[in-house]
Amino acid sequence: GHLLTNLSLHIANALLLFLVLMRMTGAFWQCSFVATMFALHPFNAESVAWVAERKNVLSTFFWLLTMWFYLNYVEKPGVRKLGWVALFLALGLMSKPMLVTLPFVLLLMDYWPLKRLRFERGKFNSENPEENPDKNFNLLQLVREKISLFLLVAASSTATFIVQKSGGALQAMEVNTLPTRLTNAMVS
Repeated sequence: GHLLTNLSLHIANALLLFLVLMRMTGAFWQCSFVATMFALHPFNAESVAWVAERKNVLSTFFWLLTMWFYLNYVEKPGVRKLGWVALFLALGLMSKPMLVTLPFVLLLMDYWPLKRLRFERGKFNSENPEENPDKNFNLLQLVREKISLFLLVAASSTATFIVQKSGGALQAMEVNTLPTRLTNAMVS
């Protein structure tokens, strides 16, 4: 049952990845190739086969749902739609704190392929603002619309740091000196 759940989540992830990429780019064959490679890649398949790695397939599921609902938000902005984005980000962060980078990925998506980002005249102009003024924002506006997502990430990062420190996962430089850490990095 546990492996079947992981497999179901992985299949859903591959399909969601395909749908998200198709929605952003419309390039069927390229999206099919990327989704297939994602589904067959040993790193992802290992997470399916190893029950203890449920957090990977689950966090990926919420990552992709966050992206899907962000695309909904971009098409027709609204507080409720942004709330769905924040909900799935929060669920993903609870699955695995690695999702702290997701708001930054959404900013990158604003640049490409969504082309929502414009720079001031003379510096960079991603597209003609007169063609579609609703689609052009400066970086500050795009960061401001994601402030709730950044607050979720800050809270998750703080909680993760506190838990890791209390569990002994973080140690002072005196315990492991720089040469010891460098040696460990080389061995690892």
